[in-house]
Amino acid sequence: MVNSKFISVILSVSLLAAATIVNAIDNAYRNPSDAQLAADDQALDSEIKETILKIQKLHILRDLKSVHLSPQQTYVRVNNNGECIEVDSHAQNHEMPTAKSAPVDYQLKHIRLCFTQQKLTKIESDFTAISQTKREKTVNSLVHQDPTNVAVNDIVLSATFNNSKNANLRIGDLENSLTKPLRVSFKRDYYLPHLRNTAYILQLTYDLHKREAVKTNEKAVNHYLNYAE
Repeated sequence: MVNSKFISVILSVSLLAAATIVNAIDNAYRNPSDAQLAADDQALDSEIKETILKIQKLHILRDLKSVHLSPQQTYVRVNNNGECIEVDSHAQNHEMPTAKSAPVDYQLKHIRLCFTQQKLTKIESDFTAISQTKREKTVNSLVHQDPTNVAVNDIVLSATFNNSKNANLRIGDLENSLTKPLRVSFKRDYYLPHLRNTAYILQLTYDLHKREAVKTNEKAVNHYLNYAE
């Protein structure tokens, strides 16, 4: 009888301990510690820096005589006397609203990359959401000065709603707590994907022009060989 009660107590304690451990692990997974949050923040900064350096190498696009090829649903151009590369892309409802019979809601992305010689000196982006049904226009903008040297936390955000502008906000001032990891979320879900997509568009644009140049050269050579015969 005593042994039975003892075993029952031991089992109860063991189950309680196991439940406590599982709960602790679950909480640790769902609510990372401040140290883990800081580590994630630094890791994202490194990935962003790496992507920015890839974009910087694509300054060679400015050397093209004419940028007339780009991936579908995007428009790439060189402006400001060759100092800046600009990319427009449709994020949602890419068909032109004027081609539709009823008002639609749509989103646009715009990024301007400015260089001094081969150095990327500024990144400016606008994310525009237009609701024709509600007659609302929201523009979220960011400016990253000297992005290869200046920290991501020094990016300046601004927002405009129906031409009414809110106060500027620095990324480093965004809350980064367990309950509101806003800074990490901005970098992971917003800025890094935007940069990676831009790098992809620029690389593909350059590759398209390079392939076109190769085909043009092949035609010229073949024409010369045929003429020589």
